[in-house]
Amino acid sequence: MGTGTLTRRHVRATLPPQPLALAAAAAAALPPRRAAAYAVAAVPPSTSTAAASAATAAAAPPPRLAPTPSTAATPALPLMPASAAPPAPPRCCRGKGAGQDARLYVGAEVYTEATNVTNFVECSRMFGTLASTKLVSGRVKEVIPGLQKDGRRKTDLRVAWVIQARTVEKTVALRSVKAGFAPAPTPSPPPSGLEVGSPMSQASPAADARHEPGQPPLPSLGDAVRADGAVSLVPPTPPTTVTAHGLTWAAGGVAESVGDPVARRTWSVRTLPGELIFEEGDMVGQTRTPYEYFLAMFPMDQLTRMIRLTSPALEGRGMQPTTRGELLRFIGVTILATRYEFGSRAELWSNKPRNPYLIAPAFDERTGLSCCRFDSLWSCVVFSEQKSGGRDDSEQSRWEFITDFIDSINAHRDAHMSPSEKKKKYICVDESMCKWYGQGGPWIKRGLPMYVAIDRKPENGCEIQNAACGRSGIMLRLSVVTSAEHQRAVGTNADGGVPHGAAVLKRLVAPWAGTQRVVCADSNCASVTAATELLAMGLRFIGVVKTATRGYPMSALSALEVDTRGDHATFTHSTPEGTMKLMALMWVDRERRYFVSSTSTSLPGNPYDRVRWLQMGEDAERVALKFKLPQVTQAYYECCAQIDRHNRCRQNDLQLEHKLPTHDWSMRVSVSLLGMCVVDSWLLYSRARGETAALTQRQFYEDLAAHLISLSTLLGSGRVRRRHLRRWRRLGLLCATVLGFM
Repeated sequence: MGTGTLTRRHVRATLPPQPLALAAAAAAALPPRRAAAYAVAAVPPSTSTAAASAATAAAAPPPRLAPTPSTAATPALPLMPASAAPPAPPRCCRGKGAGQDARLYVGAEVYTEATNVTNFVECSRMFGTLASTKLVSGRVKEVIPGLQKDGRRKTDLRVAWVIQARTVEKTVALRSVKAGFAPAPTPSPPPSGLEVGSPMSQASPAADARHEPGQPPLPSLGDAVRADGAVSLVPPTPPTTVTAHGLTWAAGGVAESVGDPVARRTWSVRTLPGELIFEEGDMVGQTRTPYEYFLAMFPMDQLTRMIRLTSPALEGRGMQPTTRGELLRFIGVTILATRYEFGSRAELWSNKPRNPYLIAPAFDERTGLSCCRFDSLWSCVVFSEQKSGGRDDSEQSRWEFITDFIDSINAHRDAHMSPSEKKKKYICVDESMCKWYGQGGPWIKRGLPMYVAIDRKPENGCEIQNAACGRSGIMLRLSVVTSAEHQRAVGTNADGGVPHGAAVLKRLVAPWAGTQRVVCADSNCASVTAATELLAMGLRFIGVVKTATRGYPMSALSALEVDTRGDHATFTHSTPEGTMKLMALMWVDRERRYFVSSTSTSLPGNPYDRVRWLQMGEDAERVALKFKLPQVTQAYYECCAQIDRHNRCRQNDLQLEHKLPTHDWSMRVSVSLLGMCVVDSWLLYSRARGETAALTQRQFYEDLAAHLISLSTLLGSGRVRRRHLRRWRRLGLLCATVLGFM
């Protein structure tokens, strides 16, 4: 430090008590901001103003145009009497003392943002769209002074906060807390479509912390203080009526089912001989084999088409044409190959094991189908006829490679499958993915015409929109997602002005129009328009709304506050005659879920349990959590996951797409469609047998492959056929389905 620089200690030590002019001169040697403070601290209150003025004038730089001469006289300052003692400097108040800050009292009323007390996910669950602006109040329990990492002083407050119906003790920084009761937010104009006057804010009529001039004084917390010392806020009043895009919704629960009651019926499947298979109908007295369940799910006209289209391709290579029995054996070997781990397909026909502790597959000896013949069938098999003859590479021409197979599955399910459920008849609508990472897309006229990649799906490739039975999970109808140009070319884009999701929904469930079945769909198809369109078709609807909010009271439901998980709020839309037509329900789980429904009620349903690991004191324990569930939400979740389960069975358990790779996109999609039929046969077996089902899913696939390989010889000709017929009749294993198929 230089000799000409005066510190604060030097000023106080050398400051004469009487010549105040010297104080101003000493302050001039310090920085401008500190000079005024030191001059004020060194003089009595009666002369503080004059001393501060002198110090400020001395510290100010001279003007540029008219500099002050060095001989200018210093302005005279009033002198202190000689008998007066020098006054003590006043305490520097920085606003953190208990006498200056109302927040530093134990028991003080304070408030802060809810996100400072709990995480944003929890706030979104309880306060919806108000999560980022919600204020919570509490009482100070303890004032905790301390130091920051850099040595600066800090002050924390341990406060008992009230969040809805519970009290949370949380320590927060003093700068995040404000004194007093939480003020009401400034009322914002009603959103588009919301009825003016709806109480959408969190303010309480009896508690407004802002005091306007001329108004009576603000009331204190008074009765709002609970026994534990925390502050209890009055919950906001929910809106009673809202209008969204011309639709008026009224708040209130639904005690009676929306619309007419749905009749009871069980699902059923008609086999080739005409027998009915229904839920738990094969528990007693039935000996159907996996082969029979497969023939009930696989369209027989598709097998005939495959023979007609595959034989010319084989003959063109100089090979024998195929037969019905050989194609069934080919399907059986394809399913059996998924039960093995191998590097190349040729290893399955090896008679020598790769490891001495493993058994050689030896498919040549065990299945009767050589490796060369299987490879020829794999490369020549055709599932659909290309009507254009392959003269061009247009998208419509390439889609013809799989169109016939899909049409056969749809026609077979329409004729043989009746979807329903014991209590109500449900249809689940969702999508499936066929794995493909080869050529394709709109940028090249080769490979898969429409390549789809969805983040939430485990695989990318060809997307198939489908409808399934809400009880058994069996596929009912399939529709491949094509490009907009192809839809315009074939005329499937005529949606009548409705949203795309509603148009897809109508196309998938059209065969069951007028049956009053309940359709469940996710946010890809769900909207108020979809529910209205299905009502016009004679169908009911339950769906989850996310982005398609036109006509839906999303603004009102998302701003409502709830206490805990499992709570719900309901709005209803009625016709001019007073008949309840639609129900909008918000239910809180991990996050808020918004439903639109034209059936069911909001009465309490069966609560669901979830077992979770929670930290209980010093130890972690498994705790069973139970949450409330409205009936409409229960009905939706019992049905909505059927197609996802079907996809897991096909991709993770059957694994046709993973075990048998191919470079032909049409072969990949066709094999995936075949896998859907195989999974449907498993679901038919497990639902028809119920608790008496002895086979697991893996065992069912193994037995199905064995039956397809063995029984395919019955469909041959000559002495081999007669010998096997006599053998199976003698053993009593010849089933009515095989005889009807022959």
